Amino acid sequence: MCLQSGFPMQPLGPMRAAEQACTRIMEYAPGCYTRHERSLLPEQCLTKEQSLNAITSASATHLGCEGGKLQVGGQANFVHLSDDPLATSHCFRDLAIINCYSNVTS
Repeated sequence: MCLQSGFPMQPLGPMRAAEQACTRIMEYAPGCYTRHERSLLPEQCLTKEQSLNAITSASATHLGCEGGKLQVGGQANFVHLSDDPLATSHCFRDLAIINCYSNVTS
């Protein structure tokens, strides 16, 4: 599964997309629904691991980017976050992006 946004009509950052895949909470028109009614098919929620995979490895595969293992002489792209998204109780969207690294040679 690959998560994406409906940009430019509905821009949605990747961490927010991952969060919504975990909670399935509809955020639009909150006055029209009770808190429990805003959760869209909660049995279809992804785990944190599944949703993070959907915005990283699965997205790269969908775009035709070859992924592999980090090895000597290889290159990597990665994002430094303010906290471990799997270990924190914070919402994914509350994690700050400290820095992005592209084509880093190991």
